[in-house]
Amino acid sequence: MYLRKRLGDRVRIKTTAGYIERGELKTATVHQELRVLRRMLNVAVRKKLLPSNPCAGVEFPVPVKGLFRRTI
Repeated sequence: MYLRKRLGDRVRIKTTAGYIERGELKTATVHQELRVLRRMLNVAVRKKLLPSNPCAGVEFPVPVKGLFRRTI
């Protein structure tokens, strides 16, 4: 349910006058949010703050190519 809702959301840009809404979020953005959430929950499990990671069974929306680029 979260993935469907988040993929349907629009980009919100904060300005001094308020928020401007742009086009829909890209799947790479949602993919990165899930990666960060899963990492945070794994750290919480390692520090014994959670018994298990509830995000462990979540599948990513699409395979993202080229997300990891080496900087030289």
